[in-house]
Amino acid sequence: MLRIARGWTALGLSLEYEKIGVGPRIERTAIAKIENGRRMIKAGEVEGISRVFGLRASDLLAPDGPRVFLSYADVDRNGEEVATWLSGRGFQVGRRQESEREGFSSAEPDEINSVQAFVALFSPRYFSSPLCREELDLAMKRKHRLQVAGVATEFIYVMRMAETHELDVSDLESYPVTDLTLVSGRNEEATLSNLGSKLMMSARMPSASRERR
Repeated sequence: MLRIARGWTALGLSLEYEKIGVGPRIERTAIAKIENGRRMIKAGEVEGISRVFGLRASDLLAPDGPRVFLSYADVDRNGEEVATWLSGRGFQVGRRQESEREGFSSAEPDEINSVQAFVALFSPRYFSSPLCREELDLAMKRKHRLQVAGVATEFIYVMRMAETHELDVSDLESYPVTDLTLVSGRNEEATLSNLGSKLMMSARMPSASRERR
């Protein structure tokens, strides 16, 4: 995921690893085997790989991946595909289904306040969903608290799943937007990998205890 997000081939990653000079070069064939699950990454290689991507070794070795809240309308079935993609790469994905919230006046804030990133999958149906709007409002309030506390993180990430003009008429254009309406196949994998790479960086966000509530 991190390699694809940088636009590197296996050879490109091999060369970048060699540049930092932490140990013997990892050949591109070895990288391919690691990615395909046919070879384990060695303990001595983890430090170098993490440095190549600007991460810590603990970021790659953590048994539980970053916690992400995924917000999308129930009728947008491609949201499940994004959730599956993230889960398959180690992210802990949470969301609230609209059917589960029947009779409640607002989204549950605790989960949104405890995750390391919030991902909204925008579509026309997203903005017609009261629950989605409530989740986005809670995320924007959390983002504001993080800013007040001086925590440097994007926190909110937007994926445009279908054409919508909402971004053009609100303050949402200030958030990073990933457009999935124009990609497919290998390009979609690269686009999702780019998002996953950004979420990995958000995972390094300091504890929420620094927020002013």
